[in-house]
Amino acid sequence: MLHTFPAVLLAVLAAAGPAEAPADIGAKAVADPKTAQACERKGHDTAGVVQCLKDALKLRQPQAVQLIERLKGEGYLHRFAETGRVDLAWVTYPFRANATTGLLLVNGTPILVDVSDPAHYAKLDLKKHASYAAIAKGADVDIWADDPRGIVEKAPGGGQRFRFALHLKTCRACAPVGTAMVAFDFDAAGVFAGTTLLELKAAP
Repeated sequence: MLHTFPAVLLAVLAAAGPAEAPADIGAKAVADPKTAQACERKGHDTAGVVQCLKDALKLRQPQAVQLIERLKGEGYLHRFAETGRVDLAWVTYPFRANATTGLLLVNGTPILVDVSDPAHYAKLDLKKHASYAAIAKGADVDIWADDPRGIVEKAPGGGQRFRFALHLKTCRACAPVGTAMVAFDFDAAGVFAGTTLLELKAAP
């Protein structure tokens, strides 16, 4: 039986296998929420919020500061969950106009894989899928990973597969017209093998 995040996070450990090495990014990289909220309430721009966080956390939470620097000062980690060789990390991006949160697949190779990065979907030829025309109805429909929901399971060749249900929309603010099921696969060593389009479904 397949379960969705986050309820499955403990259950999937057995399926995905134990982590092979201590996580490079872990729970200690999660920024203290009270500190983050206090910095955001000060009314800084994004750079100001990030600098406020780094100043406040550099002694108490150096791992959180390192993660902020990995994100090039654009956000901070607000949640982390171990799922095996590759783990899940949720990020807050202060003051973004859209998509103020994101989901990363971390501790593999590369160290960060951003589920919302359009580059992962650009090579998936949606128009060749048998269901595309019926779902799009003449419009230009794309994958938007603004609210990824998924599961983690064993990949077909071993390793881990993160399978996400992602919105099909004509624009960011538009209502979803369907769902794309996309797999992010990692081999047993945690190396990212790329994305695969598994299914397209029309919205109910």
